[in-house]
Amino acid sequence: MKLWFNRPFTLRAWQIAAFCVTLVLLAVSGVMAAQARERGASNTPPKMLKAGTVRLTAQQSSDEKVIVCNSTYQVVATAGVNVPAGMKADVIASANAEVSHALGNTDLAFGVFMVDTVSLSPNSFDGMLIVDGAGPKYPTLSQQGMTTSPIGPGNHFLYYKVKCTGGNLSLFDTMLSAVVNLR
Repeated sequence: MKLWFNRPFTLRAWQIAAFCVTLVLLAVSGVMAAQARERGASNTPPKMLKAGTVRLTAQQSSDEKVIVCNSTYQVVATAGVNVPAGMKADVIASANAEVSHALGNTDLAFGVFMVDTVSLSPNSFDGMLIVDGAGPKYPTLSQQGMTTSPIGPGNHFLYYKVKCTGGNLSLFDTMLSAVVNLR
């Protein structure tokens, strides 16, 4: 009987290459797993809301809306939000419009979302900056907002309002849309 342990051990090129590829794959998968853990990613799929808990509301207008800049908010678009009795709702709103402006170089325009009389977040003291007078003359504005606490039952109005500090703004093809999560 031959002793296999006494034979010299020789590696072939393909064995060395397979070993190196295996090491590289193990190292790459380990780095990717560490990065996923660092980002807080999980292996579970995202959870879906129960059927019927999400509603959409929207308003679209192709008419020109002229905002006279006098430092007061003017309503650009509005949409209804109905929350059934015994429920509350979270609102995520989005507004888009084509803008033509005749603002001075130091003038600014701000936008804000409101549900009835409550401002949606993010909302600084003057609202979110949407147009800078020193910027391009025909920008497209896009703004998002969300409730920080749920709204109660009843019929509510979602408003998108704009104000500016000097000159005028003309808004075209305005779209206000919102996702309403009933819970």
